Amino acid sequence: MNDYFEQDQFPCHDFEVSQMREAFSVLGLDLPKNGVCLDIGGGRGQHAAQLTGDGRRIYVTDIYRYHEMNGGAFARDASDLHHRYGRAFDLSSIVFLEMDAQNILFKDRLFDLVYSINAFEHIPNPFRALDEIMRVLRPGGLIYIQFDPIWTSPFGHHHPAHLTDPWLHLILPEEEVERKLLEASGSDVAVHSYRTEMNRRSLGEYFHLFEGLQRRFEFEKCQFSWWPTEQAQEPWCEHENYGKALAKGYSSAELYVRGFRFVGKLPA
Repeated sequence: MNDYFEQDQFPCHDFEVSQMREAFSVLGLDLPKNGVCLDIGGGRGQHAAQLTGDGRRIYVTDIYRYHEMNGGAFARDASDLHHRYGRAFDLSSIVFLEMDAQNILFKDRLFDLVYSINAFEHIPNPFRALDEIMRVLRPGGLIYIQFDPIWTSPFGHHHPAHLTDPWLHLILPEEEVERKLLEASGSDVAVHSYRTEMNRRSLGEYFHLFEGLQRRFEFEKCQFSWWPTEQAQEPWCEHENYGKALAKGYSSAELYVRGFRFVGKLPA
């Protein structure tokens, strides 16, 4: 891994954590101190590394086999990477666990904060994952879920470097998309990723997911938002593929909405 790549990954994760802090702040909420926290789809722990202050203990979960990565030295290497650039990474406060978000292996009402950043568009059954999150969140606990881009957005396939025209994956036959991806990337890995890593859930399903959450639970405070909120905010709608996707039967909102955020606090 070269130095540029190592350093380049930090600003994005910094911004995402700052968004989470701001979202809680808007509701007059602070992150719990001395809390037990759960990171759903936490990847390599870049978000968790920024949240370990104030006595928090964070369980980072993902479908990665952490115990096998980097020859069994994944956590140590992640810590070394952060420290090389003068960034905190408290190994005594972070625990990495291989775990499916649809089957969280923790007891009920355990966590003070459960958060998930850019994972819900990958989880095969986000409804099941959300049920599990609410099960393990304690009374008075905080929830934060943010993710983008969803499947029907311009680059919802998550391969913008290889498929550079918007909505190709909605317009072309599957085999044609895979052929273009293989030609651009030269890798079967990219094709496999395209086939398997996105849950391909519709815009309507996500609205049903979070509106249902608000109906089922009596939150002390909560906010549900999405972006963009109108077509004019999506510059790719000027591309000819926007009209082609409309002709395929997709609604305007399905094509321009990229992401979702839900933040809330349960009553104590």
